[in-house]
Amino acid sequence: MTQTKTRQIIEDSPMSTMQIIAVLVCIASTVIDGFDTSVMSFAAPLLIKQWGSTPEQLGIIFSAASVGMICGALMSFCADHIGRRPTILVAGCLVSVAMFAASFAGSVSTLAVLRFFTGLGIGVMVPCLNVMVVEYSNRRSGNLFLSLLHIGLAIGAILCSSIAVLLVNRYGWRSFFFVGATLNCFVLSANFFLLPESVDYLFVKQPRNALARLNEVLSKFGHESIGRLPAVPERQQSGAAFSKLLTGAYFFPLLLLGLAAFCQLFVSNFSNSWTPKVLTDAGLSHRLAIASGIALGIGAGLGNLFAGYFSKWIGARRLTVICYVLTAGSLLGFAVPSDRPLFLLLLVGLASFFSHATYTGVYVNTTRFFPADIRTSGLGAAIAIGRTGSALGPLMGGFMIGAGWGRPAYFSFLAGICLIGGLAMHFAVLRNPGRKQSDDTKNAVARVP
Repeated sequence: MTQTKTRQIIEDSPMSTMQIIAVLVCIASTVIDGFDTSVMSFAAPLLIKQWGSTPEQLGIIFSAASVGMICGALMSFCADHIGRRPTILVAGCLVSVAMFAASFAGSVSTLAVLRFFTGLGIGVMVPCLNVMVVEYSNRRSGNLFLSLLHIGLAIGAILCSSIAVLLVNRYGWRSFFFVGATLNCFVLSANFFLLPESVDYLFVKQPRNALARLNEVLSKFGHESIGRLPAVPERQQSGAAFSKLLTGAYFFPLLLLGLAAFCQLFVSNFSNSWTPKVLTDAGLSHRLAIASGIALGIGAGLGNLFAGYFSKWIGARRLTVICYVLTAGSLLGFAVPSDRPLFLLLLVGLASFFSHATYTGVYVNTTRFFPADIRTSGLGAAIAIGRTGSALGPLMGGFMIGAGWGRPAYFSFLAGICLIGGLAMHFAVLRNPGRKQSDDTKNAVARVP
């Protein structure tokens, strides 16, 4: 049985209990990633009071995690060589240790270093989790599960916000990191016991005992075993698969996908990192500003679900471009001078809805853009380019706020970045080398019109 036929069977068959459990474990991992990513935004106002930190210093801490995510995304190509599962496990260990150590940090520099290593682990994990969900899912449910994966980030932000509200007065900001480290350990255990290796990886790379491991996974998925593996393609034997990404027809579309991801992550991380500070500057109480994370999380969750469901009706590319434009429009709402809490919290939720719908759209388009042999590498490279936006967004926010920029100025700037991202996504998907030749692209749930 060939890889193509096995992939077709998995995509066309109902999902087994083991497949659903594997997807749920990936979603749980993303929930904790959402907790780890957002924890600093809730600790930041407390660090200003306790350590006397400036916005510029906090911008460095925020950006340290994003720089780590860039490095992690670049390192995610390891998953295409050593396997998705071991890569996820190693990254999970790193995040757990870094989060625990952060709860004892005594200076801005120490916390920045630990946030870098937290980001490094998350950066490695995120592309792997996206690819695993696509490869575990059937055609009918793939996009929906991918959107649920990204809802996990929103749930993690809500969880972090809720825990922060409960613990802030009694235990302070260090408790946020300690709870996060504990949750990471639980999810790491679930990954170890319940997460199988990728079928596509075992087919393409054929590591030691690949046939036995592949048949074990197929058996758990409820499918027939195979007698032998196909011959390894010559490009895999020579190790030239990665050059296919960097020098072939995928290179320019990769840059455009990276630019689209850059714009989305720049805007999202700018907004997420500085929303509590923006709201307190607008006159909201510190407790209410922290609780804004719930509005962010609810908007993000609904936006992810919206993108995952409607992409099969509207088309992944078209829907993503529309969401870029609507994100820009909702951000312009912040440019309207107002100190009314309900209005500001409504804008927070609306901007989060469209921004995270865009986020899911970026991943849906990018994950399905590359063939199996360079899928994690391609997604990782695009997201690595995008993660530079994650680093620059909070950093630019710190400098803008520190320099006295008003809300109308920097939110108008963010709206312009969104429009650039929409154009990049539009032209990237149109340049997909396999778009005209692949029947799978035409028939996939995440079709690109």
